[in-house]
Amino acid sequence: MWKLLGGLLTSGLVLVWGSMAQADDTANAIIQNAIKAHGGAANLAKLTVRHEISKVTRESGTQFTNTRVAWVHLPDRIKTTSEGEFKGQPYKSISVIDGDKSWSSTNGRTKEYTEEQLKELKDRLHEDNVLTLVPLLTDKGLNLSPLGEVKVSDRPALGVKVSAKDHLDIDLYFDKETALLVKSGRGNWEHLYSNYKKTDGLNWAMKMVDYNREDGKQVRATEITELRFLDKIDDSEFTKP
Repeated sequence: MWKLLGGLLTSGLVLVWGSMAQADDTANAIIQNAIKAHGGAANLAKLTVRHEISKVTRESGTQFTNTRVAWVHLPDRIKTTSEGEFKGQPYKSISVIDGDKSWSSTNGRTKEYTEEQLKELKDRLHEDNVLTLVPLLTDKGLNLSPLGEVKVSDRPALGVKVSAKDHLDIDLYFDKETALLVKSGRGNWEHLYSNYKKTDGLNWAMKMVDYNREDGKQVRATEITELRFLDKIDDSEFTKP
């Protein structure tokens, strides 16, 4: 009888591990196809160090548009500068994360982020790193699991959940036919991606629309107008004034 029970337990463990391995294989296959669709690992790696200019339209009671300039050096450095007018008044804001250092400036008034604000900003930067896709197959700190098939903009899409210690889970959805990223979600945020264009071998979404997951309302639309890949970014860009 004990041999029979032992055999059943062993069979059960084999089935569990087999299911887990199959789940990992499914998620990995989706990501591998997505990497190819976006131009390959070498071209996606160019996103690690980049300069980006975007037009951002925000829905915040009163709609307004600004220009956003970003210096990005993944996985832990980013500087964004936003300039525009709000209710007839000009403004300029700067936000910087440099490892464990962070600060912001609005119309010349500079302050450090709180611990809670810094955590949210690091989650965003972590999401930016995940969206480059290549770390999903190379970073052992990232765990992948399949989310199944859903409809995104009336088209079938395959989902993958990305989990990492000290960060919110990120849901990624890729068009079933093209394997391009069409949707992601983190916490209360949901993003839709479109207007794919090739830049130096990279096939990348030039438009992202952000939604609040709780009420489904559009919060912001971002259109990339310039994307350049860099070898490095001067440290002075991240220096606090």
